[in-house]
Amino acid sequence: MRRILLLSSLFFIANLLYGQQPPGSFDANMAVLASTCADACVLCEGLDGLTLNNSITDLGEAPPGFCAPQLHNTQWIGFVAGSTEIDMDIAVFNCGGIGNGGLQIGIYGTSDCDSYTLVSNCEPSVPPNTTMTFNANNLTIGGIYFVVIDGSNGDICDFTIDVTNGLAEAPALSGTPEIIGATTACAGGEFDYTATGVDGAGIWTWTIDNVEAGYNQTISVTVPTTGDSFELCVTPSNPCENSSSTVCETITISELPPIVEDAVICEGETYESGGNTYSATGSYT
Repeated sequence: MRRILLLSSLFFIANLLYGQQPPGSFDANMAVLASTCADACVLCEGLDGLTLNNSITDLGEAPPGFCAPQLHNTQWIGFVAGSTEIDMDIAVFNCGGIGNGGLQIGIYGTSDCDSYTLVSNCEPSVPPNTTMTFNANNLTIGGIYFVVIDGSNGDICDFTIDVTNGLAEAPALSGTPEIIGATTACAGGEFDYTATGVDGAGIWTWTIDNVEAGYNQTISVTVPTTGDSFELCVTPSNPCENSSSTVCETITISELPPIVEDAVICEGETYESGGNTYSATGSYT
């Protein structure tokens, strides 16, 4: 009984953790900086030629490991990748803050404003009246990315973004989604499911019995310990292209029958079962 309660709790918690909407899943085509990922605009037409000013004085939030030694006025602006590599030059000028130290800048990817991946160089200092090149690599076409900036010593500057290689514009969606994974799963087990078949999607909205469960292309599902089945669905999209193509699979829940194995080994020998290696006398589950 204790084991069943634990697995049920894990399944419930997993759904709570993914209850947050992905960034850019709202109308966000105004070129406005924001202090948090969740409030930031994701620009469908890209960042090329955009000039902004980090005039917001809120402390803001930054991704873990951001290259600013101390946060002063962290701000975000988002885009959708149209290619797997994007290079952009960011020119910093008209600085007039307290420190006159320029800006601290990095590019991060996220699907849920909770976990982040640094995809470019992160520069702890882009001095006033200089231009720094940022090389973003291993991008997902249709994925959501943010230019994250902070004023060095609280500096406030104008900055211009020029995309010199690749596309920082939202691609169109094409294709029909397909769910890859087991259609019969043991109660309490953990199974991975992957969605394929759609180009240009950076958000994969998964639901388990109509409850949102994740936004990445691959999801790990802890199978409920009650009921005969559950419905797993996925809808591909990106912030600028909503897909009407939703695919669902009915996953049959199977009880795991008990299997008893007896083994006799000599001293110094080992016994392997279920991916585990045993060398000591005992009873194992």
